[in-house]
Amino acid sequence: MGANVVAIVCDMGNRGLLSALGFCTRKDSLKWCIPNPVNPDVKVWCVPDPVHVFKSMKECLCANRYIQLHQQVVAEYGLPSDMVDIEHIEWLEKFQRDDSLQLVPGLTLKDLSSSHFSKMKVKSSLKVVNPRTSAALKYLVVKGLVPEAFETTAWFLKVMNRWFQLMSSRNPQCALGLRKEEVHTQALEHLRLVISVFKFMEIPGGWKPVQSHVIFATEAILEIENHLINQKKYEFLKTGTFTTDVVENINSCIRIRNPNPTPLECKTRLKHIAISQFQMKINSSSYNYDGAEDYVDLLVQSNSSSHSDPQHDFDFSSLKWIGCVPDNRKSHEDDVCYRICGYVVISLNRRRILLCKDCIQKLRHSKETPHPHSLFLMLTDFIPGAQFPVIDEVFQLLRLIEHNLIVWLPKIRHLERLDLLIESIVLPATAPFHLPTCHSVKDKLVKAFTVMRFRQLALSDLSSTEKNSSSSLASKTAGGHYLAHNYRRPTSQITPRRKQPAASLKRTILYFF
Repeated sequence: MGANVVAIVCDMGNRGLLSALGFCTRKDSLKWCIPNPVNPDVKVWCVPDPVHVFKSMKECLCANRYIQLHQQVVAEYGLPSDMVDIEHIEWLEKFQRDDSLQLVPGLTLKDLSSSHFSKMKVKSSLKVVNPRTSAALKYLVVKGLVPEAFETTAWFLKVMNRWFQLMSSRNPQCALGLRKEEVHTQALEHLRLVISVFKFMEIPGGWKPVQSHVIFATEAILEIENHLINQKKYEFLKTGTFTTDVVENINSCIRIRNPNPTPLECKTRLKHIAISQFQMKINSSSYNYDGAEDYVDLLVQSNSSSHSDPQHDFDFSSLKWIGCVPDNRKSHEDDVCYRICGYVVISLNRRRILLCKDCIQKLRHSKETPHPHSLFLMLTDFIPGAQFPVIDEVFQLLRLIEHNLIVWLPKIRHLERLDLLIESIVLPATAPFHLPTCHSVKDKLVKAFTVMRFRQLALSDLSSTEKNSSSSLASKTAGGHYLAHNYRRPTSQITPRRKQPAASLKRTILYFF
């Protein structure tokens, strides 16, 4: 066919097979590249799945409690200590646990546990190793609520999140390429920094496999990038193709209807997927969606707007509008609320609801002195200029709506006609507020903020059973085995299967370029 094998991607679960192929995963003799057995003049790289490595790194931190960085790294980046401590993130989770406006929404103690049921969840790892978590820890340090040592943990989380972005990019903007040479150089330097950090860090109990895997995967990607970009003259390289997400996606789509399919069912379902290129994102899975396009999508129907009857039986007169926010409100919640206010303005502009440039400029806080509640917004400005600091009039208006929604939540959590609530109570109550804009944008801001916050508050108020967010099983494969074992068909109806060889190439992928 003329295809050239560039890399083998696997989850590093079968080291014996890798050794037999010529690779080596031992600490002192890492070998991630071998000559192609068919053509010795061509190299073949082995890439540990970055998603599995990322999850293993988070679990290593949770299980061992701390990581000690090398003193050279501490001195070079001006870190206050050399300890990356999981207790810092646990303190943050406890600090915000009962808040309606959290510094890191969705972060729970379950995400910080190293149980078998949660350790294979990509979403759980992304909640912990996240730039938002890093910004929240730094925010606590600046506020004087925690020691400066928290900043080292914040730095490490930011570094590893950036590493994961570079190692699993699926679009040209985040891909490795020479379109912007300065950005490309910074990306390669960051990958080399991660290699240095993991090579010299110290973890309780000695050298860990995850250290070898991080170094192994990063070195392999750097050499593949040089081979494809500089030698083969590729315009860019999407490192997301060097993951096993595509196999996990297809596997889950095959087994979504029948967790234990027969060979014929598997073949038929695989044929349908191959012809239509139709896949679906399964929210409760343990992996990332591979982002494949659906070329022939005959299963998706247009969303028909639901026309539910107005809730005439709901007594809106029982909801009393509170005209002022109490003084005992937590300061960090106001800082998060200020950031959300800016997001509302940006979202209306992106949706082409708020188009007047003069109005947008008048909603922006342009004074030399920063707004008193803008600290968290500035710390989360990961892309310079992406955040929107609003004027105090917008903040006070939306802050008051936020307070009333929290007070009303026990009564309105199951309300379906939110538009009636907005029209009958919220808009009349906020009529006295005036914004210095040339167009009437206040009602648009009020409606957008109320809808967004009501959905968030109502979801956070649901029980775990009502959310039905995930199962207690670690993966779709484990779920399939569970269903097959407990709800299998009678033995007479099961098609006999041939026993698979022990040394199979299960979950190992060959990528062609």
